[in-house]
Amino acid sequence: MGSRPTMANPTDRSVQSRFLGAIAKWLGTKEINLLSSCDPLPFVSSYSFTTEDSFRERCKVPFTINTSEIGVKVSLAVFVPLKNIIAPAGTLVVKLMIVVAGCRLITGSFEGAVSQTIEIPYNDALTPYK
Repeated sequence: MGSRPTMANPTDRSVQSRFLGAIAKWLGTKEINLLSSCDPLPFVSSYSFTTEDSFRERCKVPFTINTSEIGVKVSLAVFVPLKNIIAPAGTLVVKLMIVVAGCRLITGSFEGAVSQTIEIPYNDALTPYK
């Protein structure tokens, strides 16, 4: 596991502050020893890393997140990019970055992070990503 950033704009202080605020709101919902891993996390799962349209407003691709003791699995449903993703005129490829990170709540110790970038041709073909 390297030390490369998992956020798209790791030096953007505004993004960092807003993200930390979302995490703080979630942590403030219960005492820390009563919080459990859950899906979706209030305030965090709906967080947008941009101040423009949110991911869910631009990307109407159904996805699921499954957690278990051995890890996290993110799956995208089959979709048609032109119908399910809103992109600027002239877009040829959409880059989707998926990041999963974990820590132990009580100790705050970092458990790991994984990121994957998927390049999706912006066309009218059925796209089967899993």
